[in-house]
Amino acid sequence: MHLGTIPVGRTATIRSLEASSVISQRLMAFGLLPGVEVRVIAVAPLGDPITVEANGSRISLRREDASVILVNA
Repeated sequence: MHLGTIPVGRTATIRSLEASSVISQRLMAFGLLPGVEVRVIAVAPLGDPITVEANGSRISLRREDASVILVNA
């Protein structure tokens, strides 16, 4: 399951990142690493971007970037 498909308010654990090294490095710099628990906080009215909380930080991601993050819900 991809992070972009998790409903608002739900929590999931990051399993892996399926992205190029540049995108993966950027996501990991935000703290989105395998094993980290994330919670979907909000989705913009048109569905993009989504806001997640990880390690006490809130991060807004394009749905395209969220779709490369595999999670266990």
